[in-house]
Amino acid sequence: MHRTLSIRGRYFIAAIAFTMISTLLALFVPLTYGETKYFGLDVDYWFIPFQNYALFAAALGCIVLALIVLGFVRHIASYIVAALLAVSAIILGYSSFLGLTTIDEDKLFMRTAFDEQTYYWQNMTSITLLYNEHDGSEQYIFTLSDGLDVQIANTNQLNEAKSFIYATARSHDIPYTEKREQ
Repeated sequence: MHRTLSIRGRYFIAAIAFTMISTLLALFVPLTYGETKYFGLDVDYWFIPFQNYALFAAALGCIVLALIVLGFVRHIASYIVAALLAVSAIILGYSSFLGLTTIDEDKLFMRTAFDEQTYYWQNMTSITLLYNEHDGSEQYIFTLSDGLDVQIANTNQLNEAKSFIYATARSHDIPYTEKREQ
């Protein structure tokens, strides 16, 4: 007798397979998208914020949850929940491609999925690189003339711009300091 895998089993296998593939997708898709879309951007440095990776991972998680929900019980409520999870995955996936931070000789531009800010160098009063010797983390604090502090975690992508930020601060007469976190 010929045995076939049940629909429930197919959904669970699809969820397991998609979970394994999702870990690689969450790491590489936002970066690949950024490299493709922003390649010709006329700025000195750009990088993709961590929020993009988290939103894309959440979108993939919604797809996995939708497959699991469909694997357990298939009636109208489970289809509605799966459809809501699929819509959430689309919204989160789209939002994960919106974030971008650029640095050039005139400004620091930060766009997230929810807002967009431009900070000009001439409006900055100081730049501080705050570092933690225990865990090796670093964070830039850009202090603006209105007293607002803009904080950006120093990632491997932003680390490439360290000397550029220092040189730009010097060219605009902005005090640049490095402090150890207490």
